[in-house]
Amino acid sequence: MSGVTFIIVTFNGGAYIEKCIDSIREHCTNSYILIIDNASADETLLLVENKGVDQVIKLNENLGFGKANNMGLREAFKLDAEFVFLANQDLVFKEGDFSTFLEASKDAFQSSNYAITSPLHLAPNMRDYDFKFEEYIQDKNAPNLIKNIEKGVMLDKVYEVKAVNAAAWLTTKKLLAKVGVFDPLFPHYGEDTDYINRLRYLNLKLGVIPNFKVIHDRPQTANKDAEKVAKRLRLWGFSFLKNINKSFFKATLLFPIELSKRLKLLDGMSNVKKIGLFFAITWNVKMKWFVILKHRRESKKPAAFISYLK
Repeated sequence: MSGVTFIIVTFNGGAYIEKCIDSIREHCTNSYILIIDNASADETLLLVENKGVDQVIKLNENLGFGKANNMGLREAFKLDAEFVFLANQDLVFKEGDFSTFLEASKDAFQSSNYAITSPLHLAPNMRDYDFKFEEYIQDKNAPNLIKNIEKGVMLDKVYEVKAVNAAAWLTTKKLLAKVGVFDPLFPHYGEDTDYINRLRYLNLKLGVIPNFKVIHDRPQTANKDAEKVAKRLRLWGFSFLKNINKSFFKATLLFPIELSKRLKLLDGMSNVKKIGLFFAITWNVKMKWFVILKHRRESKKPAAFISYLK
């Protein structure tokens, strides 16, 4: 299939999904839109059906971001999609020529060892960068990117970055067949960090091309709910120990030090709670050691985790 297949995982996204679909169609005329719905309980499915998207897969339970995207990638393989764009439901294509972004991405994939490209992510106010994305494009992580944006030069160039979240990832079927799909160990959060670690292991790169902009319409602060924080740290622990760019032995030695650093950064939490969280997360991660080791081995294989889709 020529063109771009857009995979959008939805969950109670009624407030966002129409704008997302409309903006994709406006900026990419040769698009195939595939929705994977994680058992939404609001009007999401009705709105999607009214938009007449190309394909909808309705799940009976919420599988989370990574697993649901994997189901979409399985369909993209069946469609023989050349290019695949993973788009969050709260994403809006906003500014620039998507075709020039696509052409720059093609060149990066073919000649510069890139596996994923992403546009610029803006905050809902359309002036600032998305709060997480702003961290990814600082000069220490993406040399000269912000400077060139401010000057308005070299905007069709791909800039290597250390990380960028999977809210707007463009890749190809060929590269997916090499790297594989998301590790199902991660239900939600951590799956994109793990995937980037696997790219590095294969000497592949991740890039941002600033000639196209999207809006990531989400709150611009991290959720500080205690349960959410604990979940994120637990999944961070999985991705830290699963990182195949360092030995498992070294990772286990460094784990308590790195976890302590992250806990110290949590404002508004007593030291007693931090200590309790430290031991709870350490125990939880330790109980997954054999699973993590198994998934580390799988991550080193070509087309990792694709066999899990059958």
